[in-house]
Amino acid sequence: MGDWSPEGRLGTIDTDEEPSVSLEEARALFLTHGAVFIDARPPETFEDGHIAGALNIFPETFDQSSAQMLTAVPPDSLVITYCDGETCNLSKDLATLLAARGYSHVRVLVNGWSRWQEAGLPTETGSGKAAG
Repeated sequence: MGDWSPEGRLGTIDTDEEPSVSLEEARALFLTHGAVFIDARPPETFEDGHIAGALNIFPETFDQSSAQMLTAVPPDSLVITYCDGETCNLSKDLATLLAARGYSHVRVLVNGWSRWQEAGLPTETGSGKAAG
């Protein structure tokens, strides 16, 4: 029997990091500016609300939308991707794409948007830094 939990379904991502990050660890990294948060949801969903300061890269338009944004994120940065819902694979897809581009410290906050909101952590609306 395999691990069918949302975190277990992540499998492996070709990075130096454990694939999933806990909400508690993500919160601590957010508060210390220790990670770059990237929302993997479609731009229109991102505009409706996202983690404060997050970037937005939609995996389906990664090649067209990511180049300019990623110039501001050095490859040795700790990156946390997230989407919404326990069965959402967008954050894992984005993490895999980032790893293929040389980002070796990429982690996924499973069901990140819902869990972030439920915890009352900082959010914002608008396009902000959307790239997709």
